Amino acid sequence: MELELLPDFKAFYFRNENVILRVPFCFCLQLAVYFDKHVKESGEETKIWYEIAAIVSGLVGAIGLLTSLSYLQKFFVWFIEQVVIVIAFFAIATYSPPHPKRDEADTKESSNLDNSSYLGTIYGSSLLYTQVLIAVSIAIAPRKWVNTVNTKQTVGMFVVCPIIIHFVTLPFVKATAMLREVCLAYLLLASVIQGYKACLGLLQLVQDIPGVIKNACSVVVNFGWLDFFVYHWKRINLGRVLMLAWLIKFIGKFCQFVKYGVFIAIAGSIVDCFDNLQDLAGASIVVGVAANLALDAVNKILKGNLDRPMEERHQEAWNDSVSFFLLGLQVGLIGLPKPERLMLIGLIVFVTISLFLQSAYELTEPVLMSLGATYTGVFNSKHLRTLAVCAMVLLLPGYMVIVLCKLFSFDAWLFVILSSNLVTIVQVMGSLVIYALFVSNVHSETQVKDLDDYVYYINAGSKIFEFLVAVVVLGYTAWATITGEWNYIGALVITMHAYFNVYKRAQEGWNNFLLRRSAVKRLNSLEWATEEQLQQLNDVCCICYEELDSAKVTRCKHFFHSLCLRKWLYVQDKCPMCHADILPQD
Repeated sequence: MELELLPDFKAFYFRNENVILRVPFCFCLQLAVYFDKHVKESGEETKIWYEIAAIVSGLVGAIGLLTSLSYLQKFFVWFIEQVVIVIAFFAIATYSPPHPKRDEADTKESSNLDNSSYLGTIYGSSLLYTQVLIAVSIAIAPRKWVNTVNTKQTVGMFVVCPIIIHFVTLPFVKATAMLREVCLAYLLLASVIQGYKACLGLLQLVQDIPGVIKNACSVVVNFGWLDFFVYHWKRINLGRVLMLAWLIKFIGKFCQFVKYGVFIAIAGSIVDCFDNLQDLAGASIVVGVAANLALDAVNKILKGNLDRPMEERHQEAWNDSVSFFLLGLQVGLIGLPKPERLMLIGLIVFVTISLFLQSAYELTEPVLMSLGATYTGVFNSKHLRTLAVCAMVLLLPGYMVIVLCKLFSFDAWLFVILSSNLVTIVQVMGSLVIYALFVSNVHSETQVKDLDDYVYYINAGSKIFEFLVAVVVLGYTAWATITGEWNYIGALVITMHAYFNVYKRAQEGWNNFLLRRSAVKRLNSLEWATEEQLQQLNDVCCICYEELDSAKVTRCKHFFHSLCLRKWLYVQDKCPMCHADILPQD
């Protein structure tokens, strides 16, 4: 089983090597922030040392995050070699076998026991010294030499070579005693070699700096700062690096506080994981990933699969992450005392949940409309799952509104959260009413001829409400910014939210309904099928599977009920049979 898992582990490591090797340098930046805080609190005697430690930690962290993967691989190989040498040195320094010339009185008292103990000690020293020599040799040897030796051969060397050296040096006790000095000299030589490797690596890094600067300037001039930032963000996988570093810190804090209870551990870990901008960025990315996973679950419930466009996934992650990050900056989260952080984190999470519910509604609405437009009187599990998601998206904002109104007095934060939740509630209610109209129309004895008009008016009312909310939010944000209740970062966040999440949606929806209205008018220009055509066809409508007592004829010469074709147009403009354009061009 272990041998089977080893290739999987190697494959996992090489897929994520660029992330794994950069995470330790995030903690170097954390150390730089820690030392910088102590600079302000320390006295004159220790201040200079904290400043040096902060500068060194910051430089190491920044270089490690931004450098190429090849340099990181060389550095960690060198670091592991150095760790082996340090461990070997401490093993030799702390292990001191007894001298071969012992006191004669002690020998006479317990000669047999002492001889046995001494021989065991000599064998132990031979084993230790030989293993140290082999380990250091493997550490400082060139990689191409080491790669020629497999794992079994290496283990064999560690076991067999000490025994051989023991039997060779057993007749010569002085030679066995000299192994300690030989190992120390060999460690000194290895340290010199490691120092040479470090200087050579630093020299290569310094020599590459002018070329890196030249390439960076060329990218900025030709493509702009945004492309430059996006390129390096993807090159070093900065999002995943920050997320993994934050999760490691959170898990460490959780393990530290878990003895006080799970709830206290979670709350304490969250509060302690917002000490600097790096923590805030990492937490923001975690929030974006969590929102994407939740939307994947919603998509699985609605459609039975996890297939979502990659562009949509990236946009959702960016929206939630950037909103959380900017809101954290707006409230000064990282500069607040720890007892006050938890409440503000909760408020920011409420705003993020509101954004998530909007995205969940956008996934649910097309599915619900498609089910209503193609409903034939059979209520299956897909209808039930979709309605369950709608109920969640409808009830959760309402519950949040009630809880927030009870817990907090009215202010700018509460206004923002309430407005977003009210928009979501109105959207869901409008979609459910349209779905109910479609379903009731199928079960009624006489079909509603003006159903498309009712759908149009309901959607238009919903979009007008969204637009009015966007205007009110912008007006209140401008007033709060002028009066000093909000700073300009908060105004920027709310303006972006109102523009992208409300106004743009309202504008897009309004344009879509204008196009649909125009499509219905063009639909009326389609010819009705004659009695002869219907008798000759002798078929059913492929949308509702009911008998064609009357039908419209499309450009592609397919026959559908007029009401069915109108409902189909709310889903798409292609023929259900051949996927050709249904509507005649203007």
